[in-house]
Amino acid sequence: VQSALASARAELASILERAELNDSSDPDQELSALCSQHAAFCEAVDGERDARRDVSALRIAIESAADSDPSLLTESPEELRARRDAIAELADRLVGVVAEISSLNTRMEAAKRGSDVERAQAEVAAAEEVLRDHRNADLAAMAGHMLVQHLLRATQDNHRPEVFHRARTLFTQVTRGCYRLEFDDAELGDVSTFRAFDTHSRRNHTLDELSSGTKVQLLLAIRIAFVETQEHGLKLPLFLDETLATSDDERARAIMSGIIALAEEGRQVFYFTAQSDEVRRWREALLEASVEHAMLNLARIRSLSSGDLDTISVAPPESYVVSSLPSPAEHTHESYGSALGVPPLRNGEPATSAHLWYMVHDVRALHHLLEVGFGRWGQLQEVASGRDAAILSQFPGVFAKARMLARALDVLCAQAAIGQGKRVDRVCLLDSEAVTPTMMDPVMELVERCDGDAREIVSALDRREVVRFQRSSVDKLRDYLAENGYLDDRPARAMGDIRLAMIGALAAEASFSSEAVAEVDYLLKIVSRSSMSSGSRATGGAAAQSLS
Repeated sequence: VQSALASARAELASILERAELNDSSDPDQELSALCSQHAAFCEAVDGERDARRDVSALRIAIESAADSDPSLLTESPEELRARRDAIAELADRLVGVVAEISSLNTRMEAAKRGSDVERAQAEVAAAEEVLRDHRNADLAAMAGHMLVQHLLRATQDNHRPEVFHRARTLFTQVTRGCYRLEFDDAELGDVSTFRAFDTHSRRNHTLDELSSGTKVQLLLAIRIAFVETQEHGLKLPLFLDETLATSDDERARAIMSGIIALAEEGRQVFYFTAQSDEVRRWREALLEASVEHAMLNLARIRSLSSGDLDTISVAPPESYVVSSLPSPAEHTHESYGSALGVPPLRNGEPATSAHLWYMVHDVRALHHLLEVGFGRWGQLQEVASGRDAAILSQFPGVFAKARMLARALDVLCAQAAIGQGKRVDRVCLLDSEAVTPTMMDPVMELVERCDGDAREIVSALDRREVVRFQRSSVDKLRDYLAENGYLDDRPARAMGDIRLAMIGALAAEASFSSEAVAEVDYLLKIVSRSSMSSGSRATGGAAAQSLS
């Protein structure tokens, strides 16, 4: 009995220890209370097992559903309840939408049984037919107008007198391709006029809009053209007597440049002067020219015998610097551009206004072109197209490659302008008719501060940074900028898309090859680096951001 009692007590102690009732004042009572909860405990265990089974089934259903949301497996109960409430609210709204749809369907069925829909549909069909007829008539008229204009442009110069064609050629040569002479045929009651086409900006200018130097060059070209039409075979020499005497520096440079261009064409020129400053000007100009020339002191010649004539020295002062251009032998193409200080490209501007450095990657050829007065692609394109690129005959293939890169550059500038907008300048302000002459200078100061950015300019005008600029003028300018591509809200093009557009523009050419793709990639690289080094708002900005 004692043994059984001891065993029972040990078992009781073990039970109390497992139940953590050793320190209880009345363990029997607490143990009895726990035993009374046994049925509830078993029920809770069964409930937990059922809940785990339900959770496992729901997890499998969520993971296998086609439109499952994985976040449901990690959200807290509070988040799940909030989502449930939101879904319930949507379900309530759906009931209302379904009822509204049912009502609309009922009304539509009622309308179909009436004649209103048929009548409206007939009116729409009749209006579309009238609109289609007008569209076809407008398209036919537009096509006819374009055809007539094309024929006029293609044939009008064929009927010009020979003096006009020669004057155009001479004007292009003396301006180094900066301008091309055009002639506007007179409309009824108007007067025919000369115009100068700017190969940089691709704009026509009246003679009043030209600088004094360009006007002199035009006058010189026309006079020489008239002289040449009277010549038959032999070119007569041109005699000039102190032509620079009353000219300022700009007009003097223009005259000398024009005369040198004529000499390069094979015409002999005699220039007489007694002014030492004119001698100095000619000496400096001729040092940079590629024509044979001699400077003779007639006073000394008169006092010398014929045997002494060959002792006259025509060498320039030794201290004179022939050219300020860096030597091509010391540079790569990229470093040569840095040495020249090539400006970055501007959004929306054509390749004709770009520096030749972007198109001519042969440093020796580029140096040669800069030496003879060509700095922009528009100049070289205008002159070389008429001479079959003879000016680059010693550099075979350079002009063809430059022409290809110019086409790619046009695409780059146009594509980079999307979402950026074109650069605002004085011509833009004049064309907008929103800026009066009295307000032009202060507005132009603002344009320069904003580097031509249309958005910044309009914002500054809205902030009244230009005093006395009317609110109505701001609205008029904003409308003009938006309609003409200066304000552009379209998303900017990615550089990868721009590159594909550039390659696509060249792909149709028979000479297209992998080398052309490499040239495009190099062009994108130097454009982006030029923009990053300048820090200005330019076409290369998009390239710089994409490549970085």
